[in-house]
Amino acid sequence: MHTMLLVLRAGAFFAWLGCWCLWLCRKAKLPAAVTPLVTMCGAGVVVYAAGLLNIIWPVQLALYLAGPVLAVTCLVREKWQALRPFVCVSIALFLAAAGATLLLERGRVIDNHDELAHWAIAAKTVVTEGRLPNMADTMVEFVDYPPAATLWIKVVCDLVGFSDGSMLFAQSLLFLAAILAFAPLCKKRWYAGAAVLGYGVYMACLSVAWRELRVDGMLTALTAGVWAVTAALRHEPKRALAASLPVLCFLAILKNSGMFFVALGAIPLMVLLARAGQNRSLKTAGFAALPLAAPALTWWLWQAHVALVFVEGASSKHAASLTAYGEQLSGKTPEDIAAFWEKFRGFWLFVSDPPVLRLHLFSAVFLLTCLVLALLKAMRWRAAAGYAAAWAGATAVYVAALAGTYLFSMNTDEMLAIASIRRYAASWFECLPAAAIVLALVYLEPALEDAGRLRGFVPATARQWQAFALCGALALFSFGLTGAHGSFSHLWYSARSASASARQNYWLDLKEQYGLPEGASYLMYVEGMGLDTWSERYVVRYALYSPLVDFCTELDEEQARGYDYLVFCTQDDASRAFLESLGLDPNAGFADLRYQW
Repeated sequence: MHTMLLVLRAGAFFAWLGCWCLWLCRKAKLPAAVTPLVTMCGAGVVVYAAGLLNIIWPVQLALYLAGPVLAVTCLVREKWQALRPFVCVSIALFLAAAGATLLLERGRVIDNHDELAHWAIAAKTVVTEGRLPNMADTMVEFVDYPPAATLWIKVVCDLVGFSDGSMLFAQSLLFLAAILAFAPLCKKRWYAGAAVLGYGVYMACLSVAWRELRVDGMLTALTAGVWAVTAALRHEPKRALAASLPVLCFLAILKNSGMFFVALGAIPLMVLLARAGQNRSLKTAGFAALPLAAPALTWWLWQAHVALVFVEGASSKHAASLTAYGEQLSGKTPEDIAAFWEKFRGFWLFVSDPPVLRLHLFSAVFLLTCLVLALLKAMRWRAAAGYAAAWAGATAVYVAALAGTYLFSMNTDEMLAIASIRRYAASWFECLPAAAIVLALVYLEPALEDAGRLRGFVPATARQWQAFALCGALALFSFGLTGAHGSFSHLWYSARSASASARQNYWLDLKEQYGLPEGASYLMYVEGMGLDTWSERYVVRYALYSPLVDFCTELDEEQARGYDYLVFCTQDDASRAFLESLGLDPNAGFADLRYQW
């Protein structure tokens, strides 16, 4: 019964998504393969605007209803011909991957610390409360973290149903849509598609872009998606702007570092718009500035919202504000900073570490692709030098910004541990293979458009063989790196079996056994359990959706008065004596303290 309900609700979601894609394809004249990415990001940005105005549900309902109405108008006018652009291999693969992700994520129980500390609890709060977090939602500690992914998860889960697996499915769809956006560049050539598929497999297996709630890999995927959209529509700059702007605005409120990636995605589009302008007018300048100005405004509105809604939002942990930066820097000594620089420099030189080695390989692949295209005379040497300079500049800025993150945004312990640096560094460097693929497909486009032999399956001309060789090399690089440093089994492992040992399971079992309600405050008696209570607090808080969770190894009546429930994870003489003092069953597993005193 549960499986049937899931299928029906998922079918309703895909039908809704398809309606908007159909309308964007027929009315906005966007390539069919680009429409899922534009729809998802556009919906996220619209719900974000509604969230700032505290009218999420009416706007979300309007989105749900408008899609089918607009799609029906297209079908009435154009009949079934309107669906023809969607009957292709790339769309079929996207739907197959999306369906497989939904099935694989059934039974997921989130266990990752970072996901439980923010991304999962933020999404659960928004879905449960139907609004953006505010001062009443003490479960959300990182109040300055932007909410784009959370709001898209709400759009999906309100149709599919809320669960840990549904949240990961929703976020994975963004990644799949970003990879799908490369399809128009491939010109139906299988070897071009193999290069894109190889990159997608690498990102799915070794990055944090697929089946993850952390958004670092999503920064990479959406940046690559914007490049693909811009390249596919480069002959129609205004249409490229219309398609890219929702993605850029979504990217700006995905994470506080998102504005760096917005700049990466916006600059090529800005150059395209500036060149397309017939004269140097104010209107041309305004269009050219829009890809950067609109996302910047979107991000600024979030910062203004945080400052307005949260009393200490500007000084919350990892907040993007001068107040928070000053507080963090003031707590670091010159010796701490010197020790950090030593570790930070050492990280980039530690090439025997596979994640670090990959960062350097990505740079090498991008630069080699530019060199090969220049040698083949597909790209001018001047352009190749420009791309190399852009790589050097972007890398320098990102590495400097990454160092600033540790100095200004993290506490001393996190800074000295250069916490999560492999994941943070990969966000930029994993963009480089995507950039190499886009350049190869753009500069070799004439060869990809030629007929070839056997309906394009086999290259015919010398230039086609060159395209075949370069795309093949890029595909082999991605597949080879995945096989050497990761495992292809990540593509098909079952979340249910992987979640069997999740820490949440213990607390979910207690919740079911004792009928513990969500939204209450809890004091957990854990004498003798040896728990890491700092980490476990995030697990319990999410599992019980509790605004206040604490642990104790000694029982004290004064302390217990501040909680709704006292739960005995272990029972001993002290617990039994405490229960007897309250006039309760000494063998009870919990005590309801709401009406005790």
